[in-house]
Amino acid sequence: MVPAFLLYRNEAGGQVGILPAARGTVVARTDGEIVKIYVDHWDRVTQGTSLVRLSECVELSNVSISQALLAGTRATLAKLEAGAQSEEIDVSRAKLFRSEATAVYKKADV
Repeated sequence: MVPAFLLYRNEAGGQVGILPAARGTVVARTDGEIVKIYVDHWDRVTQGTSLVRLSECVELSNVSISQALLAGTRATLAKLEAGAQSEEIDVSRAKLFRSEATAVYKKADV
């Protein structure tokens, strides 16, 4: 006995969706409030494309605080240079260096 096969047409029904071959993970390097979104759902993007803009309020505030501390440290240094011992001047210069480094670091975050 030979098995018999019936030919029939097989048609898929329902909704069909096309999924991407690969997915990526989006990670922010900083916390913050999203103030603008530049892309829509399922938009194709390349590496380095800005997806959103974050609020700068906290970072700008940190820069202002660092600049105020820097100005205060410079004023202290100027006062000490006008009539201070070399050890006091060295301590103030070290503080000034740290304040400048902090200001540059915070400004780079903005």
